[in-house]
Amino acid sequence: MRDALIASIARATIYPYNKSKYRAYQATLGNARQIEQDDLLALIERHQHTDFGRAHNFARIRTVDDFQNQIPITDYADLAPYFDAVARGQTNALLPANERILEFTCTSGTTGEPKILPVTGNWLKTYQRHWRLWGIKALVDHPGILQKKWLQISGPATVGVTPAGKRYGMISAITARHQNPILQYGFAAPFEVGDIAGNQTRGYAILRLAIAQSVGFIITVTPANLIRFAELADRSKQILIRDLYDGTMTGGTPGCELPEGRLRAIMRKRHPERARALERIVKETGTLYPKDFWQLELVACWVGGTVGYQSQNLAKYYGATPVRDTGYVSTEGRHTIPVADFTAHGVLVTGGAFYEFIPEDGGTPCRAAGLEAGQDYQVLLTSSQGLYRYRMGDIVRCHGFEGQAPILEFIRKTSQFSDMEGEKISGDQIVGAMMTCTARLGLAVETFGAIPVRPQQGAPYYAFVLENPGPAPGSVEQDLLRMLDDELRKLSIAYQLRRNDTSIAAARLFIVETGTFTALTETFGARFGTGETQYKQAALLDPELLTTLRILRTVENKTAAQDGLETAV
Repeated sequence: MRDALIASIARATIYPYNKSKYRAYQATLGNARQIEQDDLLALIERHQHTDFGRAHNFARIRTVDDFQNQIPITDYADLAPYFDAVARGQTNALLPANERILEFTCTSGTTGEPKILPVTGNWLKTYQRHWRLWGIKALVDHPGILQKKWLQISGPATVGVTPAGKRYGMISAITARHQNPILQYGFAAPFEVGDIAGNQTRGYAILRLAIAQSVGFIITVTPANLIRFAELADRSKQILIRDLYDGTMTGGTPGCELPEGRLRAIMRKRHPERARALERIVKETGTLYPKDFWQLELVACWVGGTVGYQSQNLAKYYGATPVRDTGYVSTEGRHTIPVADFTAHGVLVTGGAFYEFIPEDGGTPCRAAGLEAGQDYQVLLTSSQGLYRYRMGDIVRCHGFEGQAPILEFIRKTSQFSDMEGEKISGDQIVGAMMTCTARLGLAVETFGAIPVRPQQGAPYYAFVLENPGPAPGSVEQDLLRMLDDELRKLSIAYQLRRNDTSIAAARLFIVETGTFTALTETFGARFGTGETQYKQAALLDPELLTTLRILRTVENKTAAQDGLETAV
């Protein structure tokens, strides 16, 4: 009754209000260049008395040109001494004296040790404002989500503690904890789930809480999270039904306890009618996927980059539910707002941060308004978090403009690049080749990777790692290998040249045991403590994995390209 009343009020008030608010934001895009300039100079003025500000003469900066001339391009290693000082309690190293640190967040550590960054009230306000704009646009396009609960699948709220005693965790969980109480009501799982220790227990708790309710919208980082969530529901269906009926929580990792307080009280509530309804669903369908027990309006995750390809497999678990890209978003901020479903294109946000872009192959940094459609760029970020001309390690592509704000698509990390013999292959090319070839062959591949292999004898080659697909005609694997090689030739002229002169040998398939990629995900979560939800499966895998992979069989191409001709090996 209460849910129906709140949904009715929301439809009458929140929807029209947010629609007008988004239109007002769109109007600012025509003045994006001036807004980002004003925000940058205001930030420099606020931070001029910090240790970093004094060391780089912030007091003398009057223009964007001054800023670019006085501040060098930085990596995390350059800023690490300042961030380390802040973590020890010396906040003035990077932040103004009146800037309060709420807590700390950490990057997912996909390409190295997690980086610890402060979450200040000012920075979090900007971060949440941009996320609200993303949500407003999704709501305007899918008003039905107002009538149901929302589910966020996020990482742990606490990963570790700084030397000064402040905890740090994943930004998704931190944002949920600091969310407006009115908005918190709309979520199917309270923010306290982020405090649950243990990835399996936290994941099961989210599922146990959410499945008892009418959920219309799910958001997480990667499609793999959505697939794991659906598989967990089906795998745990009998335990789930019993827990709902009894008001218990027996799933998860043995020994992991729920935190005291509201979460335990919610979990003790019995849902016998819902349990019986789920029993009927299982009898009718044989499965317990979200498409079986929810009528979803929208799911959100990455659909682009080098992990977004997995979104093509969501229909199996979520039916025909529309998919909205979460946009170019990271621990350092929300950077774009996608404007439509099933696309990774998003408009660069205005207000709160200053962006610069360097052509992918190098050159002079330019501002957002100077980008060219169809070109790829490295991203530099300056924000109140203490990042100055910070090299994000990301490659984005410009697809035009809305007003003065570029429409961007995240392509890959700069680290996702291989060049053994001058062939210059990137992670997005690996993904593009696999997706094109499997689509032509009608194959479904949920997870894969490619390893640049330099053997002790013979030419180096790329090994595409696939989990054991079961019995399959050898001709299909041969067709896939041949097509992969042809597609990489089309995507990279350098690869084609290196194949023609035999500097690079034909690609191979490494068929590994089922569960290999799940094990990689779990290893990541255990190593960094950031949780499985934060893991982004790389398209280009570390060659060191060769020593740990259990390769069931190797499939070699029966033809090899020499001087542009296919000849038998």
